Amino acid sequence: MGQPEERQLAARLEALTPVARAVPPAAVATRLLPDYSLLCARTGEGDPVLLEATLDAVWSHLQHGSGIEPSALLACFELGWAPGRLSAAWLDKGPDAVDALTYLGECGMCAVHAVVGAGHVALHGQAHQSVLCLRKGREGTTALVCYLGWNGAPPSRQMAGEPLVRREARLQRLDLRELEASGPAAETLTRIRARARSAAQDRAHQRYRNQ
Repeated sequence: MGQPEERQLAARLEALTPVARAVPPAAVATRLLPDYSLLCARTGEGDPVLLEATLDAVWSHLQHGSGIEPSALLACFELGWAPGRLSAAWLDKGPDAVDALTYLGECGMCAVHAVVGAGHVALHGQAHQSVLCLRKGREGTTALVCYLGWNGAPPSRQMAGEPLVRREARLQRLDLRELEASGPAAETLTRIRARARSAAQDRAHQRYRNQ
């Protein structure tokens, strides 16, 4: 998605209510969360429980009006991974493992940024932050495809046609259309969250089939 498309997306998000603007980022975070859990399992580092609990708090805020603790968002932000630290953890496994982990690390970091961004939008309602979260959804999915297809040679990053990437883009469009049509109605939020959870399960199954 180029800059003109992102400007159009920002305008569409700006036309939504502040609550509705946070729903697409929360859906992206839901779909990417299993990627972070996989990263933690592979490296033995990170805190998937914290990230999941914070995302649950974001959804609870959107669906029921409960509060979000800024300190929880800060703690999630501090989960950010340094690429050098990730690589060092796998150096004894050889350069191919390090390169593969780089893509998995990107998946996980996109998930962290999506959760923090969703919380930020839920609190402040900024359309441009929603755009950044949706971008993280596409970037994280592309990185996942690279990780799943790693064969010792750098894969092409021109992967817009890959099924997982296409699906992420399609789900983002669908979420936005539904919010434009009905706003953040309770049934709409329930449907979008359930759809994101289903997609997250599909991503997890795709990863396991490729291990």
